[in-house]
Amino acid sequence: MTRKIFKLLYKLGLLRRFEQIDAIHYLKRLARGKHPADGGYFSERDALQFTPGPALKRTSFRGASVFFRCEMTYPLEWKILQSGYFDRDVLELVADLARPGLAIADVGGNVGGLAIPWALALPEVEVHSFEPNPLALARLRHNLALNPGAKVHVVEKAVGERPGSLEFHAFDGQYLGDSSFVQPPKIDHPGRVMAVEVITLDDYFEGRRIEPGVIKLDIQGYEAQALAGAARLLSRARPYVVFEHEDQNFPQASQAARAKQVLADIFAEHHYDVYYITRFSRDLLLPVDWQRPLAGNLLALPL
Repeated sequence: MTRKIFKLLYKLGLLRRFEQIDAIHYLKRLARGKHPADGGYFSERDALQFTPGPALKRTSFRGASVFFRCEMTYPLEWKILQSGYFDRDVLELVADLARPGLAIADVGGNVGGLAIPWALALPEVEVHSFEPNPLALARLRHNLALNPGAKVHVVEKAVGERPGSLEFHAFDGQYLGDSSFVQPPKIDHPGRVMAVEVITLDDYFEGRRIEPGVIKLDIQGYEAQALAGAARLLSRARPYVVFEHEDQNFPQASQAARAKQVLADIFAEHHYDVYYITRFSRDLLLPVDWQRPLAGNLLALPL
């Protein structure tokens, strides 16, 4: 094919120039190479510097520049490369709910995809990020080094119902975000099984000069236990709770049903209303029906 033919294909919209695609597809193009006559596939100058591996992604959240080291083999980082954000709905919702002088408890901090933007955009709010997986912690620490203005209190411990030590399934690569105390049904190997220290949110914030205004939970099926260890905070501080529940995180439907019942009981006891955040919009929420299949993010509002 000649350059004229390629130019015609681009003009007709049958091909898309590199300026019109997202970062994921651009990196894939660089990795594949191109026809010598195709001047719109990628920048020749970019190709001179490209090697497969990590890339730095700059994004912006509420006026603050945020940098992340990303690899396409990590789904969370893949999302950041593609759109600039890991979970835009949770990111925005928690930022809207956060109150000056109070903290955000980020339980399940992973690589810092939420904690770092919160810390940069909300300097009047303390961010405490809890992450026990050393494989994720290394990436979180690197991202914090890229964003020296992000004052995140990193707690290298898990959150649960009572203090102690428990076996934890730590995964890397494409399953990094599935690390949990619960063996993920979709993964046919246990990962790196290790003992991790468990603390409670009640104990962590007891006697501190600050309390959480928002608790965010994304810990792959262990949310009920974490909330059971935050009973005093739920009664005293009345934080908003933004959390995930996925039935598929549990090996059996009966286990998922039991977890939902425990969550329902905790929120009823502490006088919270719970709503499912629709995929349509984070501004459209539905009253949760704990008896029906559930997969997504939820918001618990103190009454």
